[in-house]
Amino acid sequence: MQRQRATAVDIANTTGGGASSETGLLRGLIAQVSLILVVGGVYVQTLLPGSGHSHDTAEAQFSVPLLCLTHPTGYPSYLLLGHAFSRLVPLGTPAYRTNLLSAVFGVLACVVVRRLLRRLGARELVAWAFAAAANKISPAMITLESLAIDIIVALVMNRFMRRPSDSGRFSPLSASSR
Repeated sequence: MQRQRATAVDIANTTGGGASSETGLLRGLIAQVSLILVVGGVYVQTLLPGSGHSHDTAEAQFSVPLLCLTHPTGYPSYLLLGHAFSRLVPLGTPAYRTNLLSAVFGVLACVVVRRLLRRLGARELVAWAFAAAANKISPAMITLESLAIDIIVALVMNRFMRRPSDSGRFSPLSASSR
């Protein structure tokens, strides 16, 4: 019985490695970083500098730094994450930091949607544009809910889309295109 030695070319051909996968990974990374910069820039430029005028926004801005309960359901996850974020990020007023936290959740939700659409086979431009347009720019708790729903959908889709040739698990936040 003769053993065959695998060459680097054989391994690259069977695992999808090589220059083409490196180029795809680089393109995916560039698309993901550009999405973060563009959507993050829009969020930061449109943030309320102080307290909001709508009931939910003002309530979140008041409750997060003090760890007060809001109206039912109380949004405990948002309050705890927001309180920690407002302590760790010393920018502006507490109201501004609460708005900034919503922006961070919104950007992460866009990243997850883009990654999910690429996994489903959408072209990069379509996935990028839909991810940027699909998430609501909101200074209240809705962005955390959007992020949670996007991650749940991505994980469920991963469960049903797993192919025998997949060597790894789907990560909703990874930069690779497929």
